[in-house]
Amino acid sequence: NGPRNFVPRYHRSPSRDRDAISLRAPERTDPRPYMKVGLGCAGNNQGAVLNGRAWEPTDMTDHTRRELLAGGAVAALAGLSGCTGMTPFVGKRIEESRSIDPRDADRLTIALDAGDVTVEADDRETLDVGYVKKSSSVSPDLEKLQLRTTRSAGRINLRSEWTGGESLFTGHPQLDLDAHVPQTVAVERAESDVGDIAVTGTRGDFVGRSNVGDVSVSAVDGDVALRSDVGDAVATDVAGTVTAHTSTGDVEVSGVETVGELRAKTGDVEADVAAIDGATPITTVTGDVTVRLAPDLDADLRVRAGVGDLSYSGLSLAESEQTGTVTGSTLRGTLGDGGPELRIEAETGDVTIRRLE
Repeated sequence: NGPRNFVPRYHRSPSRDRDAISLRAPERTDPRPYMKVGLGCAGNNQGAVLNGRAWEPTDMTDHTRRELLAGGAVAALAGLSGCTGMTPFVGKRIEESRSIDPRDADRLTIALDAGDVTVEADDRETLDVGYVKKSSSVSPDLEKLQLRTTRSAGRINLRSEWTGGESLFTGHPQLDLDAHVPQTVAVERAESDVGDIAVTGTRGDFVGRSNVGDVSVSAVDGDVALRSDVGDAVATDVAGTVTAHTSTGDVEVSGVETVGELRAKTGDVEADVAAIDGATPITTVTGDVTVRLAPDLDADLRVRAGVGDLSYSGLSLAESEQTGTVTGSTLRGTLGDGGPELRIEAETGDVTIRRLE
């Protein structure tokens, strides 16, 4: 409506745990035919409405074509980023649970299309799973969203299955899963296309992956590999080697036995490093890097801040060399007796290195 300055704004409502998209445009000043776009996820309603006077073919100027395309693009964005059945705001909800006898199985995998995964290991004999099927739209038939259980080669596999089809404004309902597992069952893998993953107290090597969501582990006895395309990767108290990658999100690692490769494209990286697993990069393209190094760490240190400040203190660095040029600041030196290369780098951001207390 008016000049073509639609500004879609994505935000999370402070009053409800839901996403929203708003459009703002200047006051209408010209008399030409126009289109209004309305999008909403309020209450139990959702959807998009396009209204306004119809265009004649001769009215379809380049400006109005752009308006129509902008409206369609925003409607699509709304469907993908919040105003669908994938939003946390619940229009329909079904709670279910099941208890699974592990029998000869000693491993578990979990795979969801959409939904949060929470796993905790404790002293029990059965695998107890509670899950919530929900949608912010009243249209989807939640009976068509099922949690399937299969067994293969000593492994229990839990996965969600949706057979209800897809629609822009009904979306894909989600299934949130909360599993309590015996300590004798190793959780090998948990993944969700859209949802957070949190794992606590498990044993054995673990892989956690979310396309859109945070991935976190704590008190895990084994090696851990975390990845999120949009979300944070967090590991604390891990008796093993931790690797973590994010495309848009922070990486946080503390209280772990060994640090492996830590990478972020857009996000901060913060790590406590007691030991490293061979040649180890800790890097971000856009963001700050903060690393605390154990005083008994043996490594060849290579540090670079492309556009940003480089700060180092609290540790003895032998054969050190520090430079600052228009292409960035660098620091090289030997920690302890030397060893594998530890490369710490931020292309655009500050690098801070301190002693791990």
